[in-house]
Amino acid sequence: MALTAAKLATYIQRAAQDAAFTRAAILDLLNEGQEQIAAGIPLPPEKRVISSPLQGLKDTDTVDTGTAAYVALPDDYQRGLFFVASSDQDKRIKVYESYTEFLAQYPNLDETGTYVDAVCVKGNSLYYQPIPSSAETLTLHFYRVPTDMAYSGDNTTPDGIPDHLQKKLLVNYALTEIFAADPQAAAVFQARLDAAILEMESCNGTDGEAYNVEPEWDEYI
Repeated sequence: MALTAAKLATYIQRAAQDAAFTRAAILDLLNEGQEQIAAGIPLPPEKRVISSPLQGLKDTDTVDTGTAAYVALPDDYQRGLFFVASSDQDKRIKVYESYTEFLAQYPNLDETGTYVDAVCVKGNSLYYQPIPSSAETLTLHFYRVPTDMAYSGDNTTPDGIPDHLQKKLLVNYALTEIFAADPQAAAVFQARLDAAILEMESCNGTDGEAYNVEPEWDEYI
């Protein structure tokens, strides 16, 4: 069962024993931790690779091409564009993971044609080539930004984080931040957080597996 933000805050308050951290401040830490975890946390021990996308945050949205070689990504896009389809062409569109490789193929970003052949994410934009002669609708599959938690209302529980890991991840994230000025205490909570991150990764699959989960095409036509 998912834990509420209020329950998570209670765990944090009991461990912190510091009245300076109000429930509002703790909620900010919970939402900060949730977003950081969704965006990718460096995997211990080397911390050179980030954690995989959270499967519960898969999302779909559409964008329309224009006269430029790029269009803004959806507002809730966070990471991992893993599938793009064109309903105009009734086909899948190639996704370049590297903008450098995309530029090597389309150095001037000025090719024109009937339809889009390939896309690539750079910053907050989706680049595409060639630029189609008329607007083309592209369906994007990606991992979205998690919805912030609140103590009341519709969003009182973590978004996208597996139920059994919510306390381990979010409470230890918050306590690591709270005890930042006490390296010895912070190290204890950081070690617990690292263990939870590795547990999350073992449940979530490898990075490659997470990015290559593809929808069935007939679901989207």
